Amino acid sequence: MRVAARVIELCGPFCIPPGLHEYDGLRLYYSVRGQIQGHVYFWNNHKALFGQKFRYPADYGSWLLLYNAFFSPLGVPEIDKTILKNLLCARIGLDPATLDEEYQAVPTDLPDLTASIVLPTKDRPLDLARALEHLTRHQSRVPFEIIVVDNNPSSGLTAPVVARFVKVKYLVETRPGVGYARNTGTLAARGDIVISTDDDVVVTENWLDNLIAPFADARVGAVMGLVLPYELNTPAQGMFEKLGGLGLGYEYHRYDAAFFNGPELPDVSKLGNTSTAAFRFRDFADPKIGPFEVALGSGTPARGGGDVYQFYRVLAAGKVCVYEPKARVYHKHRSEMKQLRKQLINFESGYTAMLWRIGTRDKDKRAFRVLRYYVPKSKQQM
Repeated sequence: MRVAARVIELCGPFCIPPGLHEYDGLRLYYSVRGQIQGHVYFWNNHKALFGQKFRYPADYGSWLLLYNAFFSPLGVPEIDKTILKNLLCARIGLDPATLDEEYQAVPTDLPDLTASIVLPTKDRPLDLARALEHLTRHQSRVPFEIIVVDNNPSSGLTAPVVARFVKVKYLVETRPGVGYARNTGTLAARGDIVISTDDDVVVTENWLDNLIAPFADARVGAVMGLVLPYELNTPAQGMFEKLGGLGLGYEYHRYDAAFFNGPELPDVSKLGNTSTAAFRFRDFADPKIGPFEVALGSGTPARGGGDVYQFYRVLAAGKVCVYEPKARVYHKHRSEMKQLRKQLINFESGYTAMLWRIGTRDKDKRAFRVLRYYVPKSKQQM
């Protein structure tokens, strides 16, 4: 069964995501003024209608109209969108009168900054093509460039894909490890802000503007966005999402010295990940922060931890990290159970390696206290 995951903003103009007719179902996240409130399922075969009690026959027709609007290849353009919005609001229990029809999703006060989007990749041409199709079409008031770093050029799988996108810069990094690849892309970046993303990620509307907006505050050193599932087609993808996925909630958070300087090491894994993260270019030259740690991350013996360690370094330098859920992307989860198991083991390994790095390199003894608890527990779970 193929199940898509999409977001609809209920304020302002009402737009139904295209292409849903190819799916058997939809996990619909509904947003009010940029903040996701929850999600609801719709099914292409109308099975969600079965078992419901309708007071009048017309009610069934109303629901059928809404479902057809999502899953018909042509949609129902002849139906007033206000009617469809009201039907959807009734389905999820919202009062349409409370919605702001003049809402604009784009931030009004963007800082005068430029961006470089750095995308490391290794032998995933189909995922990379989908990611670049969305990135190259992305509309933003922030001037940006796209840099792809091929971490295995000898395979010959990546270069032909990038060649299809004339405005995308192609770089090569033969040393294995995502840290090396991100650093190579960062060195070539010309933007004030370096954006980290991955080849299994699809960006959404207004993503870059929302990711850049918090940098209007000079104290902000990193901004992370919300990661939603791109699809939930397999048991492995569904299980990963039930385990928490990569999403970290729908609420805006600001992490500063009060978060970092407690008696216990803060759980920096809750800040976000480099599926969608932004850093100030100048901070990579700051010895208190520096480039991505090449001993951590995918493609290394540590298997992960590089992105979270970078957030730690930003906070340790006295800067602020921001979690901005309006900067949303979709992530294509691992589709096979074998892949999922490997990913979960990598998460455990990477987090352990990151804690060791914090304790030994950064001399933060709080990390060793976490290790004494975390490592035995991790081994037990294996």
